[in-house]
Amino acid sequence: LRPWMEKNEAQSEFLGGAGNIIEGSDSVPILNKMLLDMSMGNTMGVGYNIGSLVTNELSKVTKMHKKEPVHA
Repeated sequence: LRPWMEKNEAQSEFLGGAGNIIEGSDSVPILNKMLLDMSMGNTMGVGYNIGSLVTNELSKVTKMHKKEPVHA
């Protein structure tokens, strides 16, 4: 059970939660890529929003080099 859980968790983290949808579908590869792209885009957007909140709070207590988070 543990190896299955570790594999499933790692896949979900990597794919931003879209792993179960992609793995369980017999759809065409382009649909799988589209689902992955949408999931990753959403994950990046959420991450940027969280980064903005953190940057905003940090700027209240220290001088910041940049006012907005930087995309990596």
